[in-house]
Amino acid sequence: MSAQEDYKFSVVIPARNEENYIRATIKSIKDQDYTGFVEIIVVDNASIDKTAEVAKSLGAKVVTEMRVGLPRARDTGRNAAVGDIIVYVDADTLLPSNYITVTAEVFKGNDRIVATSNPLTLTDGTPWMNFCCSFFFDIIFPIQNFLLATLGLSHQVIGGNFAVRSKSLDEIGGFDTTIEFYGEDLAISKHLSKIGKIKIIPSLYGSTSARRLASQGTLRTFGLYFKNFFTVLLLNKGSDGTLLKNLLKYISLIFIVIIFFKYTHLWRIIGRDKDQSIEYFLSIVGIYLIYGFFYSKSVLYGRVFSQFIVASPIVSFTFDDGPSPSTKKILAILKKENIKATFFVVGKQIDKYPEIAKQIIDEGHCIGNHSLNHSYTLPFQSSSKIMNEVNKTQSKIDALTNKDDNINKKLFRPPHGWRTPWMMKALNSHGYSVITWDVSLDYLPNVSTQFIYNRVVKHTRPGSIVLFHDSIFGSPNDDRNNLVEALPSIIKTLKEKGYSFARIDKML
Repeated sequence: MSAQEDYKFSVVIPARNEENYIRATIKSIKDQDYTGFVEIIVVDNASIDKTAEVAKSLGAKVVTEMRVGLPRARDTGRNAAVGDIIVYVDADTLLPSNYITVTAEVFKGNDRIVATSNPLTLTDGTPWMNFCCSFFFDIIFPIQNFLLATLGLSHQVIGGNFAVRSKSLDEIGGFDTTIEFYGEDLAISKHLSKIGKIKIIPSLYGSTSARRLASQGTLRTFGLYFKNFFTVLLLNKGSDGTLLKNLLKYISLIFIVIIFFKYTHLWRIIGRDKDQSIEYFLSIVGIYLIYGFFYSKSVLYGRVFSQFIVASPIVSFTFDDGPSPSTKKILAILKKENIKATFFVVGKQIDKYPEIAKQIIDEGHCIGNHSLNHSYTLPFQSSSKIMNEVNKTQSKIDALTNKDDNINKKLFRPPHGWRTPWMMKALNSHGYSVITWDVSLDYLPNVSTQFIYNRVVKHTRPGSIVLFHDSIFGSPNDDRNNLVEALPSIIKTLKEKGYSFARIDKML
């Protein structure tokens, strides 16, 4: 028998809001030259666009997984698949026409092989992105796999496209659904390597979108990848906040800074007295730690959501420090424009304006937690005091919502965006998703309507989380009129650019 007759293939595509990409991905699968059985399964991972409709129109089997998370979607696809071999493909990845044929031959040639994977190119990358991608697969990835081999592990699959025997997945119990995203491909590789071999097929290139590199930045994306590679390699799980994870961060930072100083001769530039060098070095470390405390996008102390990776132009509007009388003006605008938003409320403000807080819920918006007192000192307090304040506010939010309506989710935005390691660890252990932002500044004193409009329109990108304030906590005389005047124009311009609007809880 040929490999064509031996294996049934199930191609699983986890997809969340991928209507703009998934059509091409499905077509690349339907164009395979494999003559045996191939089924296409799209796992709709709580999409709010037309991903499911597009997939069904192209003949794919669609299953739904409402628990957001790539490993969860992959495991749901595993349970729905009937194939001997399951191929996992990202919704923006294209397979070469001989992908399944070559993969089948590799599996047929060695029963010890439990999974295969292959390198990727970029379909829409800049020259710099293409160079980094090639450098990774030509240089870094082989070194990485050599490191795994020295530790007695097999190669690592590439999450964008890999194939695995379904019986092997069953044997290891499927995917680790406690991992949210980064590190899940190495985690499954570690488990698979205990029962067999992972084969990399270097000549079989797939292609994928460069949107993640464009959204997060090329160096930052690779930095996150390497951080989670070593975290998953040394720990039993992925990127959850652990002591060892933080130690690895600090050790790697110190190593990088020492190498940088040594080989750029900055020791001499700093000053003739070498004793000053250590002071300067500690200053650099201090700046790095402050960056993790203040910068809204920093993940130094733990995972935050400052923007979402999306295939279509979707933006999330968020409003802080309310409720207040100005909230009613904001709600009227949102209702007129048929937009749902997320309001991060202060516990004391709920006590002051309970009817406005209830109106937020009644009009279909999401409520998040912004602490009880909006204190500048909250991040510096003990974990127990932090959670006492956060949980008190959450109880007030729970009292407003019907827990069956899926509006109430544990979303937390730190006051001022300030975070400490123990604060992040406590929030994560209590099940809170920490939400920051990538567009803001409407809170500045005497800020003009035009400034707010220009700031938001210029800096909003697909997946942006925009921070507005329907109140400025501690400033009762701030009527937010400049924001109220700017908001309709902002919405009009973004709609003209093709943007749609979604609540935070629908994007997680």
